[in-house]
Amino acid sequence: MLAKLKIKSGVYCIICTINNKKYVGSSKRISKRIHEHKYLLKNKNHHNRLITEDYEKHGIENFIFTKIEEVEDTTKLTERERYWIEFLETNNEDKGYNCSLPKTEDKKAEHSEETKNLQSKLKLEYIKNNKEKFYNNLNKIDRTKIKSSLAKTVIAINIETNEEKEFESIGQASRVLKLKYEKIQDCIRGNKMKQGKLVNVSKVGNYKFKIKN
Repeated sequence: MLAKLKIKSGVYCIICTINNKKYVGSSKRISKRIHEHKYLLKNKNHHNRLITEDYEKHGIENFIFTKIEEVEDTTKLTERERYWIEFLETNNEDKGYNCSLPKTEDKKAEHSEETKNLQSKLKLEYIKNNKEKFYNNLNKIDRTKIKSSLAKTVIAINIETNEEKEFESIGQASRVLKLKYEKIQDCIRGNKMKQGKLVNVSKVGNYKFKIKN
């Protein structure tokens, strides 16, 4: 049975229980938006090709639709949606169905290191205080798999000094080192698509990246 959703604004997640891939979205009326997703998938008219393919392959019974955060201030919806996409890495085709990161005013602005460090601390505190609620919302999925997909410590290796730095996530590494999130992802994966061809990616700027085992 799918999770019941009240009509509230916030961020929601669609999860395929077969491969643990996720889609993150936001809406002023979550329950209505979830209904639209299910209707479009059922009628083969959904805008997202990746989720449509898995829906047709695995069926509605292997998908969970759930709220992951209520957002009372609707002007913050896109910001919170982007946060969860980065946190769950759902814009990585191997892990999720989001094709891109939504643009926010916050992402266009340049912040001081002090502000960035404060934001990082606040996000870590938010995760710590809300992770049980998040796991409970996803109670139909293997908890071990969820924790494994969320706990991705990133190691950045300075090519010139060989110094290693650890970050809580790709997003944090991107903010602190001032490198693009997508390029760090490509480096960790080892390749990217360029002009229709797969090319190798071994570094970003002066850094190599890997996921801590």
